[in-house]
Amino acid sequence: MIEQHLHGALGYEVATFVRTPGELRDTIDIRGDELHHPDHSVYVAFTHSAPDSTVCDALVALESGTDRFEFRGREVC
Repeated sequence: MIEQHLHGALGYEVATFVRTPGELRDTIDIRGDELHHPDHSVYVAFTHSAPDSTVCDALVALESGTDRFEFRGREVC
């Protein structure tokens, strides 16, 4: 229904997916300690499916002393 509404409103297809409240809670629990640290920012990318090894390797190659990536199923932190 969400995809149909977005298509009607925007005029093009928008791939959508939904996380349950439990799945969102699990995501927060994964990084809970760093989410509350005043010197850290944690960004989470929600993906439709777990990224394959090629995508993971490409992101890891972009890591720096400040930025790093963690892969947790369908989320990239």
